[in-house]
Amino acid sequence: MFTLTGNAFHSTTISEIRSESCYRMDRRFHAQGKCKDAYSYYFNAGRLFPKFVLPWFGLAQMYYERNEFTEAASYLEKVNKAYPENVEILSLLGDVYGKLGKKDNAVILLRCVVELEPGIVEALIGTTELLHGSPKWKEQIIAIASYVAAEKVMNNTSERVPMEVYANLGVLQQRVGKTADVITCFKKALKQLGDSSSAN
Repeated sequence: MFTLTGNAFHSTTISEIRSESCYRMDRRFHAQGKCKDAYSYYFNAGRLFPKFVLPWFGLAQMYYERNEFTEAASYLEKVNKAYPENVEILSLLGDVYGKLGKKDNAVILLRCVVELEPGIVEALIGTTELLHGSPKWKEQIIAIASYVAAEKVMNNTSERVPMEVYANLGVLQQRVGKTADVITCFKKALKQLGDSSSAN
């Protein structure tokens, strides 16, 4: 496939085909962990045909892996304009905004992810992590609702709910004055801790 893609790139002057060929090659390099080559091809694919935004997503991933979050955000914002309801893009951009300290923007995007696909635990937990330490009552309630939703998703998929989810949920319940819920959460956390200790 790589040879065919390379031939397509070299045998045409049509920018769309050359861009698509570069994109195919960069995906291969990216999958192989050859980040320097992947970066070069992503960049060229985007340069050859700027309306083709998938290379920008690849570049954003490369910057994310290098902890260059400002650059990652810049490319993700371009891709998000073209695909405003793509949960993968929204999730990554929300995570990047969180790392850049743009908490409000991050929460908005992660909640959009949950509205589009309610079963994405990572978006629910990401929301709780951003709001967990907030002194604002409303944000604490949103964090509680996100933890509860994540717990339900994990229970419905027979996934083990981590002890930390119950412990953090208990702390939040205490902050909003729900004593009975605090006790329930901490009991569940202790049970999970006991279960994981006996499994080891």
